[in-house]
Amino acid sequence: MDILTIATRQANTAADAVQGNEEAYTAYRKSYTETLKRGRRAEEIVDAGLISPNGGASSYYVRSQNGGGTYHVDIEAGTCTCPDHEHRGTYCKHLQAAELYADQDRPEDLYRDLIEGGDDPDLAAAVVDAAYGFTEAPDPFTTDWEALGNEPLPMTAGADSRDAAGYW
Repeated sequence: MDILTIATRQANTAADAVQGNEEAYTAYRKSYTETLKRGRRAEEIVDAGLISPNGGASSYYVRSQNGGGTYHVDIEAGTCTCPDHEHRGTYCKHLQAAELYADQDRPEDLYRDLIEGGDDPDLAAAVVDAAYGFTEAPDPFTTDWEALGNEPLPMTAGADSRDAAGYW
């Protein structure tokens, strides 16, 4: 998925909404241009790491680029809590950023899929290394232990493992 694909899809939707050929062309061109401008900002949001999953398959939190807040985005519903989307009904940069983010391949996802499929952790790490060119394997206990179905050991759950184990 890329911003050109998103812009074309939104422009086709806008053009289909009007009757006449000239009106359809105008609606298409306007929607394509606006969506593409927002798409460039969406790429900046993704590159800056301003997106985090919100638990659901299509639900994300997207932080504002100017530090003005965090917006809830649901890709499937096509909704965002930002003013641009809520008041103007646009396919905002936050929706586009979430869509671009959701379409990315991540090493943690590959590792989790391999582990959940029953692969040995060392073999899974070697596969991720080969696929992404890492020199170290992802650590399931510090990056995504919950998704891997693991629980932290009681003695390591606190800031200082000696405190958690009752040594002090």
